[in-house]
Amino acid sequence: MGGYDATSDDGDACGIDDGVRRLRPGGRQPHDRAVFTKNRTNPAYEAFRIASDQIARTTGVKVIHLVPNQPDNVDEQKAMVDQVLKDRPDAVIFIPVDDVAMIDSVKKLNEANIPIVLVSNPLPGRFVTYVGADDFEIGYREARYLFEKLGGKGKIVVIEGTPAAPTNRERVRGYQRAFGEFPGILAAAGSESILDRWLSAHPI
Repeated sequence: MGGYDATSDDGDACGIDDGVRRLRPGGRQPHDRAVFTKNRTNPAYEAFRIASDQIARTTGVKVIHLVPNQPDNVDEQKAMVDQVLKDRPDAVIFIPVDDVAMIDSVKKLNEANIPIVLVSNPLPGRFVTYVGADDFEIGYREARYLFEKLGGKGKIVVIEGTPAAPTNRERVRGYQRAFGEFPGILAAAGSESILDRWLSAHPI
């Protein structure tokens, strides 16, 4: 099966067939955990995978990382959930790529009575616990700090993340609240073209 990548807890990438075989009855290790993250482009998710591996080594559990090859791809993550439903790990640690599109997949995991720890993006379902942040408050406080340092006047460019991600959506809402409190701060028109010009002038 192609379309996404599975990685074992020692950090070595493996094909999906090799990766999920570690979870299958007869070939699975005790206390398997399937860890879903959104992509390999965001360093926050890389740090999450590293931390998962560190905990796995100290607690003696086996971790399989499931990451879409195309960042934040809904279809790939749905396929990964379907495969995990067949493999039945002891638990799933789940960062959904989309808080609406992945509701049905979470429902399937609930119906299969596979425990889920939900991380980062809240969505409906039954979970052991949820680990996340108040993204609205993060955006609001970040914007207020910036606007105050600017003396309450100026133009800024707001560069958003993945539109479907609730982290992006809620942080933008926080910025919008702060804009309402600082009428002297304006979002520059044509932010995308401004960013394109800046990137052209400052290639990475």
